[in-house]
This record gives sequence, C-alpha cells and structure tokens, in this order.
Amino acid sequence: MAMIKCPECTKEISDKAAACPHCGCPASAFHAVAEPPPPPPPPITMPDEFKADSAGGDCAKGVAPVQDNGLAKAPPKHRTVKVRICVLLCIASFLFGVVASLGGVVMFSDYLVGAEPNNTSDAGASRIAELEAQVSSLQARDSKPEPAAPPVGNQGIEEPQEEQENFGITVEVLGKTNIPQDIHNYQFSDMVMFSIMVTNLSRDTIRGVEGVLNVSDIFGKQFLSIECDITGIEVVPNSRVTINELGMDVNQFIDNQVKLYTTDFEDLQFEYVISQVV
Repeated sequence: MAMIKCPECTKEISDKAAACPHCGCPASAFHAVAEPPPPPPPPITMPDEFKADSAGGDCAKGVAPVQDNGLAKAPPKHRTVKVRICVLLCIASFLFGVVASLGGVVMFSDYLVGAEPNNTSDAGASRIAELEAQVSSLQARDSKPEPAAPPVGNQGIEEPQEEQENFGITVEVLGKTNIPQDIHNYQFSDMVMFSIMVTNLSRDTIRGVEGVLNVSDIFGKQFLSIECDITGIEVVPNSRVTINELGMDVNQFIDNQVKLYTTDFEDLQFEYVISQVV
C-alpha cells in the first residue's frame, strides 16, 4: 500500500481507499491524477544530405522538424563544388573575352599603322586598291590649281584695265533741293532733287553712267546708299555736263531718307561710286 495525495483536499490517503476519508472524493478521480503520463517519444533526426533538399518542407513530407541547437550547419560538399565550378567558368569566360578584345585591337592597330594584314581576301585587297586610287586622284586634283595660277593673274591684270576705262570720269554732287509734298500738283510725298556734274577726261564719249551714291553725315558716317544711274546724256572727251533732274521720293517712315531731307547740304558728304560707263 502506498500513500498518495487527494486531488481535492491534498491530504495523504491510501491508494487502496474507495474514497477520500477527509473530503469524500471518489477513488476514480485521484487514481487518474496519480498515474504518471507516459514518457515522450524520442526525437527523430534527419540526415544532412536530406536537410538542404527538404528545407521548408519537412512537416509536409511527414518528417519531424530538426531541433535547432544554435550551431550553424555547414553547406553540403556537392553544393560547394557546384558553386566553385560556376565561379571558375565565369572567370574563364571573362578572361577569354578580354583576350579576344585585345587581339581585335592589335589587328586594328596593324591596319592603322599600315601593316600588311594576314589572310586578306581578294575583295578586301581590291577595296584597298580602290581607296588608294581615290586618294591619289584627290592629291592630283589638289595639285592642279598651282599651274592654273596664270588665269588668276590675268584676272588681276584686268582690274587696272577697268580702272583705266573709268580713269578721268568723275561724278560730283553740287547741291540738293528739297521739294515739299504738294497734293494739288499730284505730288504725294516730299522729294530731294540733286544737282550732279559729270566730268569726262577720257578719250571716249560718255552716254551713260551706272553707280551708287553714298551719303554720309558731317562726321563721315555713311547712313544711306542710293542706286543712281545717269542716262540720256552725251559727254564728249575733255568736257563736263551738269544734270538737275535727278531726284528721289522721301519715305516718311524711313529715318535715313528723312535725315537726308532735313539735313542741310553743307552738313552732308556725297561719294558716287562708278560701276559701269557706257
């Protein structure tokens, strides 16, 4: 006979008693509590080669989870070998690409320095010959203008001839007259009339002069250019003719023309540049 504690009053009673003599608790209650629980089954461990393949799926496959003892597990050997092989392959491919690129640079540098390339095809050789022929033709064309220098010199000789044709022919502005607007006489804008003298000291008779009349202020700053052609005249050699019928309409919206109209003749400077004489 052994002594146990009642689950109700916690007093010691005999394990053979039908009920607790102190509180009346039946024997079925304290006999059930008194029986010790069965021992837990031993933990089931998994081999290392199956741990990596079944990571995260141990419970789904019916395998008990492995207890973590706090120590880091080393990766399997076959996986480490695969990683090393991949790294070596990457390094080898990189080195092969570097060597191939350096070889291409060296071959291209051979072409740049004019070295004879190996295994040149017929098409490439013909193309190189065409390029050399084009370069030679360009060099020959660039060298042609040097013998053609005489025509340039001839053109330079013609300039004094033109000057000689105009030598002794001058056109001068003697004065200007302002004519205001007069609507009753059908003159709808102001006008400037010039008094021009043409002098002919050449050996030919002049029947017309073409040129440009440049107008400057008192300081010599040009502010207006007028195309002025003198026709309908006849100036024999060693003579001069005065013309008072040349004029221009003044546009009130153009400041330079208004300046010509409002400025006195004494404060203006005129220069007639001859471009052609008939």
